Amino acid sequence: MFRPLVCKLKHWRQQQIARRQLARLDDWLLADLGADRGTLHQFVARHTC
Repeated sequence: MFRPLVCKLKHWRQQQIARRQLARLDDWLLADLGADRGTLHQFVARHTC
């Protein structure tokens, strides 16, 4: 019954953690990954399952 909601919350939490970790990187490392500060949200959404 609550499984879909729990899965969505876990997924959202994982994306938040990933965004926070990427935000700590400097601009050079982000560029090496193919991201920049303005597109972290889209970068994380594109690279998570």
